[in-house]
Amino acid sequence: MFDIRDIAMPYPGLRPFEAHESEIFFGREGHTDRLLEVLQRERFLAVIGPSGCGKSSLVRAGLLPGLASGALGTGSAWRLAVCRPGGQPLLALAQALLGRLAWGRELVGGERIPKDADDVTADVALVAAELRRGLDGLRSLSASAGARRPAAAQPCNLLVLVDQFEELFTYADALDEAGDESAAFVDLLLAARADPDLRVYVAITMRTDFLGHCVRFLKLPEAINRGQYLTPRLSDEEMLAAIVGPARVFGGEVRADLAEALVKSIGNDADQLPLLQHALARMWREAERKNPDRPLIDADCLLAVGGVAEALNKHANDLYEALPTERQALTEVLFRAITERREAGGQDVRRPQSLAAIAGCADVAAADLLPVIACFAAPEVSFLQHGVELNQRSVIDLAHEALIRQWDRLQAWVENEYQRGQNYRRWTLRAAEWTDDSGLLTKGDLARALEWWNPTDSASAPSEAESASARWQPTLNWAARYSAQQSAQLAAEFACLREFIIASREFETRQREAEKRRLEAEAERERQRADREQALGEEARRNAELAQQAEQKVIRLWFDSAITHAALLARVEDFRSAKAKLADLQQYDADMPPPRRHARDLLAGYLDILGGEAEFTYTDADGKLLPPLVGNVAVSPDGVWLAASGERGTVALFERASGQWVQKLEGHDKDAGQNGTVRDLVFHPNQPWLISGGEDGRIMLWRLPQHGQSAEVLRQWSSGSKVYALALHQDGKVLASGHADGSIRLWQIDAIMAGAAEAKASQTAEIQPLRVFAGHSALIASRGLAFSPDGERLASASYDNSILLWDWRHEKSDPKIFSGTNGDFNGLAFSQDGKLLAGSGDTHIVVWNLETGRQIQELKGHKNMIFGLKFIENKLLASASRDNGIRLWDVVSGVTRRILQGHSAAVVGLAVHEENGQSLLYSASNDGTVKRWVAGLPGQWLVDLGNELASTAISPDGQTIGVGYANGNLETYRLNDLSLVSKIEDAHSGDINRLAYSSNGKTLASAGDTTAKLWQVKQTGEISFSQTMSGHHKMVYGIAFSPDGQRLATASYDGRIGLFALDGGVSPPPFAAHDGQVSAVSCDPTGNYLISAGNDDFQLKRWDLTANPPTASTLVTAADMILWASVSSDGRQIASVGRDYVVSVYPSLGQAEPLRLPGHEQTVYKAIFSPDSRQLATVGGDMTVRVWDLDTLSELLRLRLPQNATDDGPWDFDFRCTPTGCWIAVPLTSGKLALYNLGRIDYQH
Repeated sequence: MFDIRDIAMPYPGLRPFEAHESEIFFGREGHTDRLLEVLQRERFLAVIGPSGCGKSSLVRAGLLPGLASGALGTGSAWRLAVCRPGGQPLLALAQALLGRLAWGRELVGGERIPKDADDVTADVALVAAELRRGLDGLRSLSASAGARRPAAAQPCNLLVLVDQFEELFTYADALDEAGDESAAFVDLLLAARADPDLRVYVAITMRTDFLGHCVRFLKLPEAINRGQYLTPRLSDEEMLAAIVGPARVFGGEVRADLAEALVKSIGNDADQLPLLQHALARMWREAERKNPDRPLIDADCLLAVGGVAEALNKHANDLYEALPTERQALTEVLFRAITERREAGGQDVRRPQSLAAIAGCADVAAADLLPVIACFAAPEVSFLQHGVELNQRSVIDLAHEALIRQWDRLQAWVENEYQRGQNYRRWTLRAAEWTDDSGLLTKGDLARALEWWNPTDSASAPSEAESASARWQPTLNWAARYSAQQSAQLAAEFACLREFIIASREFETRQREAEKRRLEAEAERERQRADREQALGEEARRNAELAQQAEQKVIRLWFDSAITHAALLARVEDFRSAKAKLADLQQYDADMPPPRRHARDLLAGYLDILGGEAEFTYTDADGKLLPPLVGNVAVSPDGVWLAASGERGTVALFERASGQWVQKLEGHDKDAGQNGTVRDLVFHPNQPWLISGGEDGRIMLWRLPQHGQSAEVLRQWSSGSKVYALALHQDGKVLASGHADGSIRLWQIDAIMAGAAEAKASQTAEIQPLRVFAGHSALIASRGLAFSPDGERLASASYDNSILLWDWRHEKSDPKIFSGTNGDFNGLAFSQDGKLLAGSGDTHIVVWNLETGRQIQELKGHKNMIFGLKFIENKLLASASRDNGIRLWDVVSGVTRRILQGHSAAVVGLAVHEENGQSLLYSASNDGTVKRWVAGLPGQWLVDLGNELASTAISPDGQTIGVGYANGNLETYRLNDLSLVSKIEDAHSGDINRLAYSSNGKTLASAGDTTAKLWQVKQTGEISFSQTMSGHHKMVYGIAFSPDGQRLATASYDGRIGLFALDGGVSPPPFAAHDGQVSAVSCDPTGNYLISAGNDDFQLKRWDLTANPPTASTLVTAADMILWASVSSDGRQIASVGRDYVVSVYPSLGQAEPLRLPGHEQTVYKAIFSPDSRQLATVGGDMTVRVWDLDTLSELLRLRLPQNATDDGPWDFDFRCTPTGCWIAVPLTSGKLALYNLGRIDYQH
């Protein structure tokens, strides 16, 4: 059915797999079975898929070998006719039927079989004529072939394989006469497969984007519906087999970690599969070069070929650049000829052409192209393909369209060739309309035309020698590609175009010379004017100023763009990249107005709070990376040693404080299991010992370095199964080990060490476990064992989607079961007080209350699998993930407090060490490093104040913060240490709704019940009662000091506004302001105007306080409740927020459109401008504080508050930039005060 040939190499590269290569065709076995099922059922198979999905390979290396083996149940005698329809599909089918693998030997004999697809012999023409008769003609041909077979020969099935079926549509669009033949071709195929006597089966391959075109042909859509096979993407397991399998057939190997990385790197790009096959072929050559006997494809091979994404581009460029200059030019000619950009859809596609056609179009000798074709069609390259022989008739084609999309040089050629063709059509149309000088090309059009073609005055074309050295010029043969004219008309069209451009050029020359003479005369007159020099000098000065202004504008735009980019990076939690982006802006500070620097600095402070970076990185003695540390990391109880474990038997030992490399502990089998991984290790609490366990099933007890001596093995024994986890009881007497068989074994360390004198460390001791627990149905996860802090319970995490809690002292007791909700458990941790248990799953962490056994939290945020867990304190949990990051969680609210970034691969193990009152976190990663981090939360505090909070305010000097409670209490705290300064019980009879400091910080105002109260503030921050402002008969909800501190404005739910004199004068009674509740008031910088917000009438009003009584103008009527309004520091803007979720910023004067800042997902309660009025902070019911950049109308930063989404509020917050920093304070209804310091920002300049 197909030729059996030797397989040259395990990976075919860019071309499809061939039928004889089924031995190296891995990963599609199940797909092949499905193809055979469809073909057997329907006798028609349509293999559909996007470009690059492997359709042709699946049919050729999957289906055809299956048919040849008799898998269809119709015998193994098959004949094969393979064709591409092209512009004459019936002729193509005739050539295929006369092929050596079809009916050629019977119909015409071996010596008259066509040599290739271009060999249109008389026999081919006769068979094509017979096929045009339809089904009767095909029956006649079948009968003729059958009659010439030996009488004893079994009947043969015929498979007609139509590859690239979409050519029926593309050629039909280009050739008027192709439509009828394509319909006859489709009708013949459908009729043939339906005739049971013909024994004809039909298979086609077609790109997905041409499915809609099939409605052109009657009955074809129905046939495709029944016989369609949509080529699926390879699963991770299938992709892994496709990567590793071929190398093994050839006696080689692909490193497991590289194979896994290649699988994970495959994205949704259609070109990923051909790119991978090409890169593998290149990597195989590199591996063969290094070790011909047993090639190993590893990361060095991948690096050598330029990576998967760049391997194809690099290979093509390397081939091109190695060619002599003249062949480089021919290469461009060749690839321009066999590619094109389609007018419909603008797709860049293949354009197969015969060698003779290519040479003729480019006006070069065909023989000159042969070395170029040989270079790019070589077996180890496979960028081009042609017939068995390479001659004038050979059709030259790309092996895959991915080459167009991935080779940057070819992309440029295709684009440029398309523009050349468009230019030809454009200028020939202009030439056809030319009658006189008014129709000639001028100025820009002429410049573009001459750039495309600047013909000589001679009618002859440039010589071949001249063409090689001169830039490209269109020729008559080239023009035939883009012209709709036939030969004679084409020559006339081309000559007309040439004459048209020459005439335009000459006319432009005459015009330019005339203009030049006019300008010279004008210049002479200007030179006679005495003041010309002065005017020119002034003009030059102005131009310089304009250039400087333009440069500053560009820098400003780039600066703003960088801030926006960094903010977007922060939003997707890439804090490390965002910091790097902002660091680049420092060099432009002198050119930036202060508000832009302020925006940058606020964002930088936010990034410092949310994103942490490593203090130190541990490597080996030479500063090189260790093998992937996929095991664990541990710190000795005395803090002297740091150990980490991983692949290839690695147990690395460091001096923890200095980071100095000590030694690699050799002993575990490097080749055990998949990678010889040492899965876990633990330090003894009382002895200078380290215990490790790994895939070799051994547990090794090491004595740490003493008195200048290296570490050594004291005891080792076989555990009976691969060791995945270890845990050592707090007293150091009992060791727990978790295993691949799901069992947990307990070992008596004192008894084991008592026998150390009788057993040599170099020999594996026969030691029996104290007891064995068997409760899990799958392996124990790495780092999946832990004793509770009281030592009474042992927790185990398993890939059976459960965590078991054992009473380890009693072998017969049943464990308590904690089940997961999504995937296996990869790790666990107890809180220090033993009340909480956390387990890590695929992308989430489950936290249980051990007293009730109930799940209290599910932590979501990691973007990949989560491994190690460590409680830093009872409510702060650290987690390590395959997303390369470490998160610090508030387990009460489920909010991520900080993300530690710096590892370049999965982070697996974590260890915590307390030093000088500071928590240090250590992480081990697949990138071969251990990193040290500060495990705290710099710049953010969550203070538990006990009772429900209602309001807060920060003093202008940044020394004190006031807090109002729902029970009416009022307290002040020092910001530097959060120590209590003052406590006033029952300051109000209920909620203290708002607090506000006067501009000089000497007075604190509070709003609650039906009054506002003033409190005198001492330098120490202590407060004492001053006076009560009465007059309202409902709750006072808003307060605001005048800029001079002489008046206090109040907003009440009684619909009135109060203006109280603070200098002892008489205050007028509150006046009616809104229909319903007044929710907020704010003074402008002059103190002459007041802004108020209506909760019920949805109105925003501006009051003129210079009038008596004050007069109002309504600025806007909103669509819903307005809960807050504030005036900017410069008085030019008013911000309002409320129930419509959108932050609105209005001009204080004029009728300009307001700024709309959408983003909050619930009601917005309050908004505060920055001192420079160019940033705006808001708080919402979506539990976020957001800071907006009013210059770019974008969200600058977002703080997710550590409060459960089910809690109310927050109703209030404060944002104030002080000498001690820019503070954000949020009173949470959970009784906690959330504080953030974004750093000191100088708003004075």
